[in-house]
Amino acid sequence: MKAIVLSRTGAPSVLEYVDTPTPRPQPGEVLVKADTIGVSRPELLVRRGTYPWMPPLPAIPGIELAGTVAELGAGVGRFKAGDKVYVTARELPVRAGCYAEYIAVPERALFALPGGGDLEAAACLSNYQVAWHLLHTAARAASGQSVLIGQASGGLGSAAVQLAKLAGLTAIALACAASPAWSTSRPASSRQLCSARLAKPRPGSTTIWSRLTPAASARSE
Repeated sequence: MKAIVLSRTGAPSVLEYVDTPTPRPQPGEVLVKADTIGVSRPELLVRRGTYPWMPPLPAIPGIELAGTVAELGAGVGRFKAGDKVYVTARELPVRAGCYAEYIAVPERALFALPGGGDLEAAACLSNYQVAWHLLHTAARAASGQSVLIGQASGGLGSAAVQLAKLAGLTAIALACAASPAWSTSRPASSRQLCSARLAKPRPGSTTIWSRLTPAASARSE
């Protein structure tokens, strides 16, 4: 199979596109064929060597993917070949392994997706997990409050805007002016959700401020 291997940290050039043996599922494991692989800030930190949960090198990086079940190990009962699934390395002993055509994971670490689910959309589910906790666990935001979301054009930021809207919050979204294509590359519903409303908060509401770093939103590294 094809995979990306990280043997040393540094610039994007340290990522190697290689051929490597396809894993075989052990008892209790499921072999997943990747359809869409998520790329988010944790992968950037892993490549730089600054991620708090760095995998031992060399490693196949990658923290999330969506795909289909290709093969079952002995004793697996919840899945069958062809099922759509989501893999997050946060459920694995090492936060890595998703930058590959196939990955073998324990059955308990696998998330089933609806049969009609969009695998491309599912590959970014971790953004919504983190955004939900930022809004509801860390900030404890409540309906009627206002929330200012920095770097709203990114995966985490756009997820936070959508979840804020669903929670009845007034979402004030900030995005880097150096990325005008963002507004036309998203569905109309997302563009509407992300429209910044610089109105005064309602009486009794709270504005939750998020630091905006324009340089970080404009650069890919």
